[in-house]
Amino acid sequence: MTNLVERYFDGAAPLYNDATSTNESWSMPRHVADRLASLKGDFRSALAIGAGTGYDVDLLKDRGVPNITMLDISRKMLDAAAERHPGIPQIHADIMDETSVTGRFDLIVSIGVVEFIQDTAGFLVRCASLLNPGGSLIVTYEPIIRGYEPQGARSELIHSRDQDPIYDCDGVHIHRVELGEFAELCSEVGFETIDHSLVLAYVDEASIFYGLANLRRK
Repeated sequence: MTNLVERYFDGAAPLYNDATSTNESWSMPRHVADRLASLKGDFRSALAIGAGTGYDVDLLKDRGVPNITMLDISRKMLDAAAERHPGIPQIHADIMDETSVTGRFDLIVSIGVVEFIQDTAGFLVRCASLLNPGGSLIVTYEPIIRGYEPQGARSELIHSRDQDPIYDCDGVHIHRVELGEFAELCSEVGFETIDHSLVLAYVDEASIFYGLANLRRK
């Protein structure tokens, strides 16, 4: 599955900036910027998981974080990010590979990543292991919304060659969790929830909502 997700995002890389332009209908950078602004304390280091073409780095720089590392499963995404942010360290890897990142950070930001990882609890454990005590995690995920057809299923095929030939892969799924379930997982892993809400992420033919959580490692 890791290889499929990598190929999916390699295919998406040339279109990604247009698809996630804040001038259009993608609102997550604004929501995440608000959460970053609300954080108290001095953050000296940050990891952007699923950094894409570098939007997350913009937000972290605006927050005043001096040491930022980008991680993404897609080489082509990171190549685009390097043009936007030359000199920012990069890691081309799957975050769930325990050898991919060493050291710990004061802050982790992860936007649009969890839904591509079936093991939500494992992802949260991984993030906790990479945070300094008292460190913050700002994370989004796709929630299950009962009665809302675009996000009612726990797992869903999102792209295949038949649906869109630009994506050279078949069988890529996204995975959703209930809001309450996500909150319980955070507590079990050892996070304190500072803020957890449902936000409108993307307006298209069907509006897409994200769960957005501001968590602190105990």
